[in-house]
Amino acid sequence: MDPILARKLNLVSTICFIGLGGLPHERAVFAPEGDASGGGGGSGTGTGTGGAGDAGAKPLTQADVDKIVEQRLAADRKARGAELEAAKTKAAEAEATLQKEREDWELKGKSEADKARIRAEQAAKKIEDERKAADARAAEADAKAKTAEAKLRATIVDGQVTQALVASKALPTAIKHASAAFLADLEIETDADHKITSIRLGGVSHPTLAKAAEEWLKTNSHFAEHVGGGGSRTPSGNTTGKPLHELSDEQLLRMAPSLNR
Repeated sequence: MDPILARKLNLVSTICFIGLGGLPHERAVFAPEGDASGGGGGSGTGTGTGGAGDAGAKPLTQADVDKIVEQRLAADRKARGAELEAAKTKAAEAEATLQKEREDWELKGKSEADKARIRAEQAAKKIEDERKAADARAAEADAKAKTAEAKLRATIVDGQVTQALVASKALPTAIKHASAAFLADLEIETDADHKITSIRLGGVSHPTLAKAAEEWLKTNSHFAEHVGGGGSRTPSGNTTGKPLHELSDEQLLRMAPSLNR
């Protein structure tokens, strides 16, 4: 037989064999737990010996491979986590041993009175160090709590401002920019739940946020909806000839007098 033809036939046979189930050693490596023998439960006919087990094995799908990889990665992460904790424990023990040796060296050759004084100083220093560490942790936790509280307040206040503008017929496509501009002009106070309790706009008090929004839209009409002669809504103060939803952020902000002061 022609050598070239023989190699081609061999290649075709190999491809067909892989398509029917892959190589036996590859299935043993990548098969799920309990399937490495080539047999398994259910209605499978493989016994795990010789070619019979290989013939009954099914080729792995991509989902099977992904599951196996994820299982091995999870096991690896768990093992590395345990190693890290063990390393931390050893490091803490080594530091404690080193500190004890320092203290013993400092006491070496001292009188009993000096030893008592040094031990007292060491104990006081340890207490002070622990206090400073506790204060640092408390300050960090307090800063995080204040940041979270500020974000919560901003979210709740912004929701109330947006609701008032919607109720006052602000242009829907410009609500985001209108809220930022309106809030910049407001002087507000809130309660413990961040509900707005006091509203001042331009130095004038308003009973409700909706009333303040109505007054604000009168002087910032480019953010307000207006019904034209044909019944269609068009924004006032827009000299570009385009609807507001087609304008860029820069063009919208340039139209707000309160932001150009």
